[in-house]
Amino acid sequence: MVDVHTKFLAAKFTLGDNMDENIDVFDEKENLIGRKLKSEAHKDGSWHRGVHIWILVDNKIFLQKRSCKKDIFPGCFDVGCAGHLKSGENYEDAAIRELEEELEIKAKKRDLIYLDSRKQITFIKEKKIISKEFLKVFALKIKNTNNVKINKDEIEEVRLFDIKELEDLLKNKPEMFVEDIEYFFDAINKIKKLF
Repeated sequence: MVDVHTKFLAAKFTLGDNMDENIDVFDEKENLIGRKLKSEAHKDGSWHRGVHIWILVDNKIFLQKRSCKKDIFPGCFDVGCAGHLKSGENYEDAAIRELEEELEIKAKKRDLIYLDSRKQITFIKEKKIISKEFLKVFALKIKNTNNVKINKDEIEEVRLFDIKELEDLLKNKPEMFVEDIEYFFDAINKIKKLF
């Protein structure tokens, strides 16, 4: 793993993320130790797995604005597609599933471009959420967004950003985004190498 990003978050939350499912839980070295509901893992701080997919369209970065129904970062722009691995699922299969569930993007494993592996810890005191994730970060290049259909339970809207515009907004209006600006800049620097 590259590094650990820990965020102590004060407020951005709401009720309503009802997408509870069984996920595998791990020790700090990513050794499988059991299975539990995602809500339980977020309550007790069990390590679990997730994926991020940065979607690239003609030298632009596709971001989603999270649904206001989400428990974590409602109404904030985030990576194009993200999600938890279901119990027994591998990272690549989860990425392909999340792309289809959230955006109706049909991709193949060979289309995924590996960017990074990282640990991410998120605390939201008011919700008593402790999310500890092993993340695999991928990029996916698509030709256009014509066939993208958003799942309104997951996503409020999507938007394409020029890299310079995105960097400026991250610096000047960070409240528009999930509270991990350092990660965004790191991912953008890796993405620039793909263009």
